[in-house]
Amino acid sequence: MLPFAKNLESKKFKCPNCGRNYIHQKSLRQHMRHECGKEPQFQCPYCPKKSKLKGNMKQHIILVHKGLLNDKQRKQLY
Repeated sequence: MLPFAKNLESKKFKCPNCGRNYIHQKSLRQHMRHECGKEPQFQCPYCPKKSKLKGNMKQHIILVHKGLLNDKQRKQLY
């Protein structure tokens, strides 16, 4: 058996709306509450990028726009 095949078998929680699979029920609940069928809520202040999760937007800003942040903005992200 391939190493990644075991992970696929253990994803036992399936979203009834879109069919995505999750290992943990908590992850499925988060997906259904914040992501599935929802428009992205978080807009990047520096580019057109949008995200459904605040943490993903923070990560995007840090990785893509790090040079544009002043000290106060940097502290707010962490």
